[in-house]
Amino acid sequence: MSLRKFPVTAPDGTEFRVEIEEIDDYFHGRIAQVSLHIPVKRRKFQRMFTKVFRSIVDYDHMEPDYVRMATQTLTEYSDRERKKAEDEARRKAAAKRFAEWDGTL
Repeated sequence: MSLRKFPVTAPDGTEFRVEIEEIDDYFHGRIAQVSLHIPVKRRKFQRMFTKVFRSIVDYDHMEPDYVRMATQTLTEYSDRERKKAEDEARRKAAAKRFAEWDGTL
């Protein structure tokens, strides 16, 4: 089964298209793949993040909660992007301290 929803609005106001695809996998059983896409042009989207839910561990394939899976994927993506921005700010601050250093030990 394949599901699509647009727009899904994050708490910061960013709009995503969420795609959920359930796949029968020989080795892992049934899995659900949740993808987040952002609009880049009038009708085009770019995939930003994908999370895989396994039926044995992460979700019940008989009664799946697609809203929870989409919310969890969006939260994980937001946390990852926030952490990436914080890491970049730390690197820039370290580079600035290095540039301001007078070179004496």
